[in-house]
This record gives sequence, structure tokens and C-alpha cells, in this order.
Amino acid sequence: MISNNQFRGKNVFVLGLGRTGLSVLTAFQKVGIKAVGWDDNPKSREEARSFGFKIEDITFKTNWQNTDLLVISPGIPYLYPKPHQVIANARKKSVIIDNDMGIFFSALNMENWYEFDRQPKIIAVTGSNGKSTTSYLIKHIITNAGIRSEIGGNFGRPVLSFLPFTDGDVKIIELSSYQLEVARYLKADINIFLNFSPDHLERHGGIGGYFNAKKRLFTDGSSEKNIVCVDDIEGEYLYHSLESNELTKGLNVALSSSTKNMDFYNSVSIEENYLVEKSKGRRIASIDITEFMDKLKVYNYQNICAAYAACRALNISPKIIENSLKTFGGLPHRNQFILEKSGIKYINDSKATNVESVKNSISHYDNIHLILGGLPKEGGIINLVKYMGKVKRVYLIGDAVKLFSEQLSGSIDFEISNHLEVAIRSARRNATNGDCILLAPACASFDQFKDFEERGNKFISLVKGLQN
Repeated sequence: MISNNQFRGKNVFVLGLGRTGLSVLTAFQKVGIKAVGWDDNPKSREEARSFGFKIEDITFKTNWQNTDLLVISPGIPYLYPKPHQVIANARKKSVIIDNDMGIFFSALNMENWYEFDRQPKIIAVTGSNGKSTTSYLIKHIITNAGIRSEIGGNFGRPVLSFLPFTDGDVKIIELSSYQLEVARYLKADINIFLNFSPDHLERHGGIGGYFNAKKRLFTDGSSEKNIVCVDDIEGEYLYHSLESNELTKGLNVALSSSTKNMDFYNSVSIEENYLVEKSKGRRIASIDITEFMDKLKVYNYQNICAAYAACRALNISPKIIENSLKTFGGLPHRNQFILEKSGIKYINDSKATNVESVKNSISHYDNIHLILGGLPKEGGIINLVKYMGKVKRVYLIGDAVKLFSEQLSGSIDFEISNHLEVAIRSARRNATNGDCILLAPACASFDQFKDFEERGNKFISLVKGLQN
């Protein structure tokens, strides 16, 4: 997905050699450009060397005169809490800094779009929660509609490892705030803003910086459709700012998981047992969701509405969307039912890494034994306590134990388990028929696990290994 013409004769450094960084080096190698990589982790450097990539320590590099581009991976601190040393040094010398997303979108200008009978489309999905589910639901629907598609970005394959565009295909890209804050160029055909809640605040210097990173996707003004959830004040602000812009006026669809304040020009919302689409304020289509209301509750109404709106922008019929919703199985580690044993349900929601997602998760169950903890985020769970009316007991694990125990003290029954295995065993001893044991950590996983997937898989393995 890189054009040789873009970077012919350029000197490129790549900082961060995880999944994304390796994909960047591979993409440059394919077009004959020898980029140089660096990672602070020795294991990552050795892995890159094993693939034949050149590694050079640029930590204290001061001579950037012959460097045309520094490409950074999402996990590298860009500005807050403080920039990585390499970024700080490169910035002082006015070196161009970009990431794989910026390179991908800028490369689109090099594509010969006139060669396609039907122009390919790009759908970009961002928001605090639900990005992956929405992205995969869109892919599920358009596959059923006979459209070739590919999914990647923050989840799935890196964008620079996408297959070449073909006639009429669709690329679905999940975008995190880390990716959005750095990318020098962003331009999708359909943009989706799902929801907004505090997350990654240290990385963005507070909630304002976090929101500014998210809304960068919508500032280009050249997309065919902007799909914005208005259930949060930030989303409502974004929608109205787009509608007040002459470049984007009338190209926006308001989403809501209810009919609250749905007096919008174009909208998709849930009205009782129906998903309702309106154009110019008039109802033009609806889907009866009665038979799969329980499934939709788990996957979140916002995700369903967003996927519907995106697929309608691709001219897919409501009937195809309705039939596809019935067959969508969801994603692992997102309110994933594992099993029921002795009348106790076990639910894996390892992807619930912030307060808002945990709040949504616990709203679906009763008599909950809640496993919380990991690497805590700014503010901890102080804003979650008031939503724990259905929680019988909390089990704390990981680095968050001290902070969370202080925040829960006097308000709810809890115990310090420290480790996931201990928490599961203790919850099993305390749970009775009709109870639910829920892993919804409200934390990142990096203190004890590689990622949320490893944490979720460990939970599944331990639960299935229980003797009774």
C-alpha cells in the first residue's frame, strides 16, 4: 500500500517494531526502500533482525540532516506524558513525523481510481468503545451483500499490509486516538464516531486532548458521509459543528441508542422494538429487532445503528442488513458468554478496559461477582461505584489493587485477590445458583498480560478448568 514514487530516494526511520512497525518496514521493503528500524525492547529488535531488517540505535541521534521521515508506532508517546526521546530530538530538527495511517491515506492520492468501474470505499471507525464490534459487524453485513472487504488498523491487520484495492471493494479501518493524533493525512469515504468517555487521558494530556485526537478524523471536510453518535455531549457537539460547516452540511447522520433528542436532518435510532432510519426528518426505513433484542443488548445499540448507517451509505438494502444482524456472532472478549456451571454464568469482557465499558457490561447481568483490576487508568473507578447496585462482591487484581481498594472502601464488599486465578476460585466459592462471574477489568492488561486477548484467554482457560 506504499507507492515507490512517494518515497523514492528518501531516508526513513521507523520507531517501534511491534506488529505495526514491522508492517511499515515490510511495506517499504516491498517497494525497494530500505527503511531503518529501532525499538527500546531488545526482543523486538532481534525479531526485526531475524526478518532481515536493518536496526540502528537512534535514541540519542542528533544529526537528522539526511532523514526525510520518522514513522512511529501507536504505542510510542508522541507528546504526553512526555514525548519519546527520539521524537523530541527529531522534532527539534523539523523532521517529518508520521505513522502508518498517515502514509496509507496519503498513498491513496497515488491510486489510479479511474481504472475501477466501481470506486473502492474506505470506512473509518473511531470512538471510546465498540469500535471492533462495529467494524466486524459492518464487514459481516457487506460480505452478505456480496461485497469484498478487508478490516484492519487498530484491530486486525495493519493497514500497510492490506491487499491491493480491487473493483468496488471496501476497506474498514478501526482508528484509535493514538493513531489519529499522529497521522498527517486522514481521508476516508465514510467516517464513524461511536461514543466518547474518558480514556487514555495521560497519553493526551487530559480529556480535551483525547477528544481533539478523535475529532481529527472529521476535519478534512471531503468525506461522503459522517456518522456520529449523539448520545454523548461530545458527539452532539461534533454533529452540530459538521452541520454548521458548508463543506459537510447535509452529509451527516445522527445516531442514538434511543429516541432522545432525535430531531435531526438524517438519523438512525432505536424506537421501542425497531431500528428506524430517517432522511430529512422523514421515516424511510425500519427493522423489527424484536426477535434478537437480547443479542443487540449485548452488542450495544450504538454499534448496530452505526453499522446500519454505514451499510446504507453503501446502498445495501435494509433487508440484507436485517438478515445479517440475525447471524452475527459477535467478537471474543466482549461480553462473551463462556459457560454456565452449577447455575453460575461466566462472562469474559476482558476488552472492558475503561469505566464506561464496565458500566455497560454490568448493566446486562444480575447478582454479579466482578473481577476488576490490571494497569489502572487515570481516575481509577471512582465514577463506577454508583453503578454497582447489581454487584454482590468485587475481586481486585493487578497493579490497581491499592487504588481500587481505596476507592471501593465503605461502598461495596470486595477482596484483594492479586491474581486472576485466585479471583476466579474465590468468586466460585462465594457464588450461588443464579449468580454471574464477570471479568470486566476497567484497566489495561499490561501489568500481568501481553494484551486484553491474553487476559481473556486465560480467564476462559481457568473457567473451563474448574472442577465444579
